[in-house]
Amino acid sequence: MTTQKGMRKLRAVSDASILIHLSAIGRFHLLMDLFQEIVIPEGVYEEVVVEGWGLPGSLETAEAIRSGFIAVKRVIDKEEVRNISYEYGISISNAEVIQLAKEMNAEVVLADEEEVREGRKEEDLM
Repeated sequence: MTTQKGMRKLRAVSDASILIHLSAIGRFHLLMDLFQEIVIPEGVYEEVVVEGWGLPGSLETAEAIRSGFIAVKRVIDKEEVRNISYEYGISISNAEVIQLAKEMNAEVVLADEEEVREGRKEEDLM
């Protein structure tokens, strides 16, 4: 898929904070403008939609899942998730973001936490 200017839209794996913060400032739509698809691990879904129901990002994420723009995927290697969580001192859901991106060979990882970005770089992810 390409944008109106001919740039190819990428697939991205996102952490919870991106969904929450863009929603809170009324800019959730930017994800749809910039990306072909967003993939989130089950832990991010739980954090944003289940535990965060009624808070910024919950409704927008649920609607984007129903429309097919956001896909929820299960991480295959749960042991590696625990290793990543321990190594970088991050939550399990953030470690799932890094591991899912590795398993999918994702083009982009969206995260605002410095530790997740550091882990993403060390795991050779964009």
